[in-house]
Amino acid sequence: MLAPVARRVRRLQFIDRDMAAVRYRACVRGGTVVVAPKNISGEFEISATSDIACRVVVSGYYEPDVTTALEDLQLKEGTIVNVGANVGFYAAYLARRFVDCKKVLAIEPNPEAFRQLESNIRRNGLSGRVEPLQMCIGDSEGLVDFSLVEGMSEYSSIGHIAHPRVAGERQVTGRVKISSLGSIMGRERVALIFVDTEGAEQLVFRGAREILIRDKPILFFECSNTLLRNFHGSTRDLEGQLQALGYVVRNGLCRRLSLQHPYEGEALAVHRDDLSETKS
Repeated sequence: MLAPVARRVRRLQFIDRDMAAVRYRACVRGGTVVVAPKNISGEFEISATSDIACRVVVSGYYEPDVTTALEDLQLKEGTIVNVGANVGFYAAYLARRFVDCKKVLAIEPNPEAFRQLESNIRRNGLSGRVEPLQMCIGDSEGLVDFSLVEGMSEYSSIGHIAHPRVAGERQVTGRVKISSLGSIMGRERVALIFVDTEGAEQLVFRGAREILIRDKPILFFECSNTLLRNFHGSTRDLEGQLQALGYVVRNGLCRRLSLQHPYEGEALAVHRDDLSETKS
């Protein structure tokens, strides 16, 4: 008797949360909001019209399944690189969780998000731990077309934004600097590369090839077949690219599971030489 009741309560909570999100979006027209997710220490300014702001305000959390998955990673010495840092949730989390790492390099090309990233680094007293850098990351050097949706910086992308959530939104396109991780990091040792680039992950890892061979950092990344197609790739291609460099790729939220292509979710890649050092 208790189990069905519990299921009904959870369903009612889910409906209430859905309704709260609808009401939030109906009320918010612009500006910023400061949120404090329960699973990430600190306070973060973010555009009030973003989906991230809505989710954190309504649920109290920011992607708790991801922070849980990151919690027991065992990192080597070196720098953590956060590609697609947005306003700094994960940069702050990683800087505080992995205190033995040298620093967190938080890379974000979107001007709106970058301003908030810099502000949030200061707001949370992380200026000595998190270094912000404004540019795109790929496998080339120079300038590239970059698109964004004002007030929804989490969906910005090199080229055209492919995410279906913003299919009907006005995209603003400009030119921004692009570089490879290999050029940026030089000989600096890298412990973890955390990537969310709306489908450009293959370009990011291609430009980091020498780092992957030399340092064998752990990789945690968005792995969406839908978004990778925008860059003429696929989750199968991305997994094959990393396997060729000695990596074993798994479901980022459940490491016992391999990727089932076409895949939509988070992925974790650990070099086969280091598998015994990473908890399963």
